Amino acid sequence: MRLLLASTPRLALFCLGLGLCLASPAARGADLPEILDFGGDAFRAGLEARFDGPDVDDLFMAGENVRAESAVSGSVYLAGRRVVVNGAVAGDAHAVGATLRFERPIGGDATLAGQSISLGAVGGDLRAAGSDIVLGGPVGGYALIAGERVEITGPITGDARITARELVLGPEARIDGQLTLYEPEPGAFELPEAVIAPDRVSRRVGEEW
Repeated sequence: MRLLLASTPRLALFCLGLGLCLASPAARGADLPEILDFGGDAFRAGLEARFDGPDVDDLFMAGENVRAESAVSGSVYLAGRRVVVNGAVAGDAHAVGATLRFERPIGGDATLAGQSISLGAVGGDLRAAGSDIVLGGPVGGYALIAGERVEITGPITGDARITARELVLGPEARIDGQLTLYEPEPGAFELPEAVIAPDRVSRRVGEEW
């Protein structure tokens, strides 16, 4: 969890905003969603936490079911059992939960941890850890991915470090930088030259990570 929960000013703001939400009388007495809009940012908390606009800079949400339906011009900070983001995120995405699903592009970096992770395009760097990870779009920076099953269907512009027990490569998969691959045993995964040239691949046994 150090990957996600590093001490940052934004994380402190996340905790403060949610604390203000959950400290309200309504939050103490009923399972109602709590809403706080402050300084151009939006905070949502509750069993069913939902954001559907208007436009905000940064979005902070926590709950059992977390849904962001509208686009966010800044970054998102999300925690929940089931997290669904249907709007585009112009900035960075930070999320933790059992199920994470991003239906629209993430403009900046993505730092994600969950059992099941599904996402499309990432404009910056990708850091993802989970059981089942599906990358359905291009990554503009590097990719650091750790999962049981990892599926890559788009190009990765930068370097990649991937650990997996099962690796699935779609027809559009490509790694332009260096790849460090942690696999169950030496030579477990076939890497077509269309994905990456052999001289840019370093293979290691998964237990080394």
